[in-house]
Amino acid sequence: MTDQENSQVASRNTLLTTQEQAVCKQIATCKAPHNQRAMALLVLNEGGTQEQAAEHAGLTVGQVKYWITRFRKQRIAIFPESILTEPHVEKALVIKVKKKPKAELKTMTTKTNEESKMVKKIDKKSMKAEANKAAKKAEKRKKAKKAEEGKKAKKAEDKKKTKKAEERLKAKKVEERKKAKKAEEKKKAKKAKKAEERKKAKKAEEKKRAKKAEAKRKAKKVEERKKAKKAEEKKKAKKAKAKKKAKSKSKNAKKS
Repeated sequence: MTDQENSQVASRNTLLTTQEQAVCKQIATCKAPHNQRAMALLVLNEGGTQEQAAEHAGLTVGQVKYWITRFRKQRIAIFPESILTEPHVEKALVIKVKKKPKAELKTMTTKTNEESKMVKKIDKKSMKAEANKAAKKAEKRKKAKKAEEGKKAKKAEDKKKTKKAEERLKAKKVEERKKAKKAEEKKKAKKAKKAEERKKAKKAEEKKRAKKAEAKRKAKKVEERKKAKKAEEKKKAKKAKAKKKAKSKSKNAKKS
């Protein structure tokens, strides 16, 4: 800076000269991102913090720190030629330096143009850094989202496995109850079969006894008939003998 520019600084705490304030106010009406940098410088010039400047201008604190450092080194040259040559901006710039010789003004403009080109490169780097930062954040969010989805998928899979295991356990219990019921029915059928067999055996035994009793009764009857016949025959023989004896006696009686 020249001695004349230094004399425009109001105090040690003032960031901008009167001329720079006028230029920044005009640039603040331009398009982004240059208007944001101008607004940040104006807030800082009024004694605001870097956080307040960032919030007011729509920048990050890192961007504010970067541009305040560049401004302290390059002053108004941080803004490109296309902005500084805007009619309303150029008017604010020329009003304060109209007493300067044309050659000095031309040198200043040339210097400003060269510095503007340098700033453009720096600005591109800054934008690239911001883009990389945004990309990293996006990647981080993407990874976090993927991790969350993976967690949810795992939870769903675990739930599915648990449900499947419960279903298998239920099916197993049903199958066991079915087998137990079948075994019980088999046991009952076996018991019923044994009871039926005992019943049949008892019936066969009773039939056998009845048959034996019938055979015994028949044998007794035959024996009784045989005895009766024998007694009848004996009676007949006795009767015939008696008749013969009587006949013989009658015959003897006639002879005598």
